[in-house]
Amino acid sequence: MTELKELQVDEVSLVDDGANPQANILFFKRKQEEKSMAKDVKTAEVVEKQEVQVTEPVVKVEEPTVDTEKADLQKRVAELEKVLAEREAADKAAIEKAAQDKLAADNAAVTALIERLEKRMEDHIEKAETAELLKVASKYEILGENAEELSKVLKSVKGTDVYNKIISNLDRELAYVEKSGTFSEIGKVGANTQASSIEKFTAEIQKSNPKLTYHQAKDLAYQEHPELQD
Repeated sequence: MTELKELQVDEVSLVDDGANPQANILFFKRKQEEKSMAKDVKTAEVVEKQEVQVTEPVVKVEEPTVDTEKADLQKRVAELEKVLAEREAADKAAIEKAAQDKLAADNAAVTALIERLEKRMEDHIEKAETAELLKVASKYEILGENAEELSKVLKSVKGTDVYNKIISNLDRELAYVEKSGTFSEIGKVGANTQASSIEKFTAEIQKSNPKLTYHQAKDLAYQEHPELQD
């Protein structure tokens, strides 16, 4: 064995495995069990450290119990009942709205019918009143009055004192003429005026309905104005 003498050692490092594989120098010796135990402790510390770093918290999963399932079922039933109640309310509102709309439409139809009936009745009354006044006015044609124009004036003052005054004056004049000897002459004038009126009404009827012949139109004119009959 070679012995080294008079050496100056600046540093001594204790390692498990030397860097020079050919060196065979022994400075320190320990039991193998202690070395292995120390290595195992170190390895255990590293592993524990790694486990601490990577281990995630474990979530505890509770298995459903009978009470939990019952509560979930009751909650679901309550939700379904709420949905059904909302649908029933919506259906009821829709039915009520449809009924109201139908009632409003029926009322509108009834109102329109009443208005048409009232308008038609007013037209009938208007025509009847016009025919009546025209008949009254035709009595004074022998005085030189135009029956149609006079009837319009009488209609405008119908129901007033003015109407009564006009009729009174016309009746007084008519009575005077009838008692005088000029009745026949005035009658001729009245007859001519009456014929002129029927011709005028005949022309108006033919104008409104060109398909009618002259005689058909004249017949309708006499039907509308019977007071103009000869």
